Amino acid sequence: MKLPLRPTLGLAVAAVALALLPTAFAQKTYIYVNGNESLSGSTIRAFSNDGTGKLTALAGSPYSTGGVGVGPGNKTDKQWDADGEIIINAAGTRLFAVNGHTNNIAVFNIAADGTLSAVAGSPFSSGGPQPASLALTENYYTGGDGLVVVANKDSDPLQTPTAPNYTALRYSVANGTLSINNNSTLTRPAGVSLAQVNFIPGGPSIFVANEFINKTLASYQLDADGGSMTQIGSIAPPFTVSGVLNGSIFHPNPAQQYYYTGQPDDRRFIVSSYTTAGALTYLKSVSNSGKAICWLSINPAGTRLVDSETASASITSYDITNPVSPVLSQHLTLKNTLALLPRPAHQVWDPTAAFLYVVDRNAYLHIVNADATGTLTESATPFKLGLPAGTVPVGIAVLRK
Repeated sequence: MKLPLRPTLGLAVAAVALALLPTAFAQKTYIYVNGNESLSGSTIRAFSNDGTGKLTALAGSPYSTGGVGVGPGNKTDKQWDADGEIIINAAGTRLFAVNGHTNNIAVFNIAADGTLSAVAGSPFSSGGPQPASLALTENYYTGGDGLVVVANKDSDPLQTPTAPNYTALRYSVANGTLSINNNSTLTRPAGVSLAQVNFIPGGPSIFVANEFINKTLASYQLDADGGSMTQIGSIAPPFTVSGVLNGSIFHPNPAQQYYYTGQPDDRRFIVSSYTTAGALTYLKSVSNSGKAICWLSINPAGTRLVDSETASASITSYDITNPVSPVLSQHLTLKNTLALLPRPAHQVWDPTAAFLYVVDRNAYLHIVNADATGTLTESATPFKLGLPAGTVPVGIAVLRK
């Protein structure tokens, strides 16, 4: 009688291993929000997306930043009007976050499973009052160290006003530490309330700054040591009302040299062009029906730009296939958070382009679905971040690994 053939033990083990490969090596998207707690210590709230939009808190989250965020204390909200409060390096191994009230910057190691651990010595001094925006240029120094520029906003209602500034810090790739460079602090006029810094794609020593109340976009050149800063140029876009500038983003394709910035009170955003030498040119303004157009994001393909409209509980999507001529494609009102109208602010696209994450000033996170055409729908209930009452989260970053 013939016995049935049986695989050898080695073949069986190999078959099991192959069956497990998709699960063992499947990529995940991790989402990080700067909690900005102003009464207790500030934290980073970290989540994974299971691929359907369902979020799960990472082990150990929330993670202490070792500092304190900025809270209410005056009749305006300019202390929260900024972007770039939390950033991640290109390798996905380090996360940086501002502590606005304690004037320092937290740095974390990012593990393979997305969890965070503070680097030794974190947080590090920001070199000025109320750090509000961070930008990183990598491999700036021989040996691979990077350079971080911070915009110290000076709009914390619980600190005595002095003067805002830009400060440059050397970032050690080896251990994650930040150290302020000599002669690198550039002071700006009192009351300007700096909002954002971004390094120009292809111009590793040049950054563009969004000067919130000054209504100006300005470009600055750093010297080879990452010390002194020199202004290259600036533009002051036209306004129809007395307003501010908030929320800026470069087109993700460096060949498309365009820069987009919100004009909240004018209910529009502007399109500018730039050169790798730092020259800026205002091109046009783009309007819609939303109120308080502030924060912007662009999908990975560079075909859709979305703005947050904080005062009208909405977001608007534009087709930027022609990047200099955005075409309105969709206006979406977000879901209520309990009995509160949403107040959409910071936003970022999932690297898969299947989701757009929008931070709500009511301390919720909206998970917006995007289909292959870029059409947006919000099917999930807004995700409660679990922050103390009255806390306004600032900044969001995503990582896929």
